[in-house]
Order: sequence, then C-alpha cells, then structure tokens
Amino acid sequence: MTAPAGWYDDGSGSQRWWDGSAWGALDSGGAARSRRHSRLQTRWNVLHWIAGSWALLVLSLAALVPSLVAEDPVRDVAALLAGAAACLLGAVATSSVRGMRLSDDDFIRGTSTIRTIEAAWLLMITLVGVSVFAEIPALEDAAYGMFLQLVGWGSLIALIGPGYSEYRSARAASAARASAAASSPQP
Repeated sequence: MTAPAGWYDDGSGSQRWWDGSAWGALDSGGAARSRRHSRLQTRWNVLHWIAGSWALLVLSLAALVPSLVAEDPVRDVAALLAGAAACLLGAVATSSVRGMRLSDDDFIRGTSTIRTIEAAWLLMITLVGVSVFAEIPALEDAAYGMFLQLVGWGSLIALIGPGYSEYRSARAASAARASAAASSPQP
C-alpha cells in the first residue's frame, strides 16, 4: 500500500511531492531555504571558532603578560583555561549540531547557550585588549579578577549544564527527523 499523493517532509527540512507512485521535485522554496539554512549555520559556526581562537589568544597573553593575571596568577590562569575550554568545546558542539542538517530554528535552539558564552568571551577579550593596549592598570583590580572568574568558570559551567542539554535536544531533533524520513512513503 502506498501513501496518497501530497507534500511530504523529505527529512532535510524540505518538502517533496509524492504523486502516489514516485517522488517529484522539491517545493519552490525548498532549495532556497536549504541554502539559507546552510549559510546561517556556517556563519555561526565560523563565529564560534573565531571566539574559541580569541579565547586561546587571551590565555596565551595571560601567560606572556604577567600583569593580566597579577593578583592571583594560578586562579586567573585557571579561569582563563576554563573559559577557553568552554569556547573551544562550544565550537566543536556547534560544528556537530551544524552537521546534523537541522532547520535554522533547531540549530539556534541547540546552540543558544554556546552563543551566550561566546558573547561573554568576546566582551572579556575586548576589555582585556583595550586595557593592555591602552596600558590601563585596572587589570590588577580585584573587580577584574572577579569578572575573569565569573566569565571563565561560568562559561564552563554553562556549557556543561544548559549548553549540553541544548546539544542533546538538537541531537534528539535530528534523530526524530531521520525517523520521520525513514517512515515517509518510499517510491
């Protein structure tokens, strides 16, 4: 028994026409939506890797410029390491979610905490960069150390907690899409 004629999800977020005996072409907007999804997700993926690279740069700067971690070098470098790990693991997770070929909405939901982490690190990097190049001694304040701790350890905790939950939800959406594609009518 075959399914009645109609539009069906092909498993990639696009609709295909089933005429009762064979598949037709993609709907008029399917190919354009797929390309747009790919561009949006590629841009976010690139931004995540840039933020991860910048986090490593800040970690390297901390090792080379002692004034960046003058108050408590071990604590501050540990916080920078935690944040850099969160950024890089977030970039890996984003690449994985992108590879699942999800819709833009599912991709955005699956990476929202990771994007917040990256934004916090870009803010941190901006503050560090401005302070280093403008030779502002405020980096040695306790407030800087507290901010560094908050961003560094907070990023890692956020990635492990809600970030991983969002990643698992994206994987579940991918599995559901694959299951729906497998159960759709076959020619």
